[in-house]
Amino acid sequence: MYKPNKIFHVVCEGKSEYAYIQEFNRILQKKDIDAMLKPHIAGTGHYVEVVKKYKEIYRNHNKDKKVEAFIIWIDNDIYIRDEKSNSKNYSNKPKSIPDFRFNKHNFEDFLVLHLSKTKVQKWHDICYKENHFEIPMKADVYEPLLSNHIFPKYQKNELPFELSETALNNLQIHQKDTLIQFKSDFADFLFELLQGK
Repeated sequence: MYKPNKIFHVVCEGKSEYAYIQEFNRILQKKDIDAMLKPHIAGTGHYVEVVKKYKEIYRNHNKDKKVEAFIIWIDNDIYIRDEKSNSKNYSNKPKSIPDFRFNKHNFEDFLVLHLSKTKVQKWHDICYKENHFEIPMKADVYEPLLSNHIFPKYQKNELPFELSETALNNLQIHQKDTLIQFKSDFADFLFELLQGK
């Protein structure tokens, strides 16, 4: 039974992120890295609900000596569009709430970063054409585009590929590529973990 000494509690939006974290834990275990991510589903990315979930997790686990940090991993598309005053609420966030680790702009963009340069460029071109970098696409627009061009038969709540060393290497390369406009603050955290920081 894998029982690492460093626990990172991660508040995330939904089942897709949960599945990704579970796969990433498998890699940490395989590499014998003394760390584990514990995902907690908020069921949404909206600021008020996410902070409520964070406070609940913090209250239940902040005295655990193994806890290294509490992390909030959220898409920033609804913050850019300022749905439900998310942007305003986040800009007034108290210091007691950690800075969010944002996907720019959504989880699907984050997934694409794990693919080959050709596929990433293809998605980047589609995003550019759809003005995604200025006004992020909503799910009813980007999901069919993903299914048709990048992930055949894409369904939310499932990873469309196996999280492998190659996928993580791709993520690292594309995360550093200044020409690619979708990024993830969470990816930076993952690489710090993999490097034992």
